[in-house]
Amino acid sequence: KDGQDTRMKYYGIPGGYEINSFLAGILMASGRDEQIPAELKKRIAAIDKPVHIQVFVSLGCPHCPNAVMTAHLLALENENVKADMVETSTFTHLAVRYNVSSVPKIVINEEHDFVGAQPLPHFLDVIEKA
Repeated sequence: KDGQDTRMKYYGIPGGYEINSFLAGILMASGRDEQIPAELKKRIAAIDKPVHIQVFVSLGCPHCPNAVMTAHLLALENENVKADMVETSTFTHLAVRYNVSSVPKIVINEEHDFVGAQPLPHFLDVIEKA
């Protein structure tokens, strides 16, 4: 939108279930407004340090797209956040580096991680503690 970097990246083919996060990402980047509660919008706006979110996925995982969409939403809402979808079978060296044994695995700033398609408040809890 408006030639701005969305800070959303896809490493690997967004196929399988990930087509859902890819299409949602296009809609979000084009300006489709996501309904975020005011309290969460405040927490997102308060992120004042660089945050890099990597969401490790497999194309056959039905839960992974929600984790990717949450990370990408954070990137679109705050310029300090960048979010990547990383497909594990294509980027096995990264999956090994971050000890990905189940997906979705979310790695924040290479130091903090959790597993599962957690809700937005959980992502924010981890970011705020980082």
